[in-house]
Amino acid sequence: MEERAARLAQYCADRVGDGLRFVAVYDTKGGNTEDPTFVYAREDLQDRYDARDLGGLLDYAADVHGTIVAAGESADMLGEAEASVYVFENAFVMQLIPEPDSGIIVSLDPEAGKNLAAFVTDCLDLIR
Repeated sequence: MEERAARLAQYCADRVGDGLRFVAVYDTKGGNTEDPTFVYAREDLQDRYDARDLGGLLDYAADVHGTIVAAGESADMLGEAEASVYVFENAFVMQLIPEPDSGIIVSLDPEAGKNLAAFVTDCLDLIR
């Protein structure tokens, strides 16, 4: 999984440059906070947060992973779960699900995901 994440990190860095915040691997079996697997973490994030802070995010991703997979399994019309996208105030996050028990998180600056973020914001504005 780490090799795939490294290829993904290089691809993302080529596409969005400094807009790439981090790429990390998580495991649904746990241990993400104690021993986080960051393939890439931008220097300013490394300076601001320690590995346990960033690893805690991986535990959240692992918790959500099962829900996303279960949704795909129980709703035939959706098909298998492949990814989720989250838009936060300070980050755009993709949760990629290549395997049933592990995944990859890609965090981007909001500017790097601006087209999708703008669409999501428009939808939210419409329902608020």
